Amino acid sequence: MRNLLILVFACSICSIQNSLAQDKIIKLNGDVMNCKITAINQSDIEYKLPVEDFTRFMVKDVVKNLIFESGNIEKINKLIKVNGESDWEKVLVTKEVCKVAYLTEGRELNVVKKGSGVNSSIQRKLKSDSLEELKRLAAANGYPIVLIKNFDSKVSFSTKTRERSVAITGVGYKY
Repeated sequence: MRNLLILVFACSICSIQNSLAQDKIIKLNGDVMNCKITAINQSDIEYKLPVEDFTRFMVKDVVKNLIFESGNIEKINKLIKVNGESDWEKVLVTKEVCKVAYLTEGRELNVVKKGSGVNSSIQRKLKSDSLEELKRLAAANGYPIVLIKNFDSKVSFSTKTRERSVAITGVGYKY
């Protein structure tokens, strides 16, 4: 009987230790989440919190590193560092809300470019120039990521030319 109690006690200790096993999810904003990572797939990470029985999901876009109980580190995303307008090419422009989840929302950024001409390549150039200006504006304000809220491209006809415009509205985000 005594041996049976010792065996049950030892098994329960092992079970508790396994349930307390800690992995860590390091988010891009610096937050650290202690959990047990149960699966990693193409777009998310499945995990359980120590005191819960159900599985949660986190989009990989907001995760910097995973640190496993074994000490192994898996790098998921790099932190985008923007130190002024000269870093404009590093700015990420996206329409995906999941890429800015857990980030700090900044101010709205607006860009409007106008041109005229009959050639459709002018419209492509206006779009390209507008995105570059949006990235420069974001970098100058310290935003490494911009979420596009509105992207409007218009062509209006007159008797001699076509007036073209591109207007982009986005919101800057910081870690």
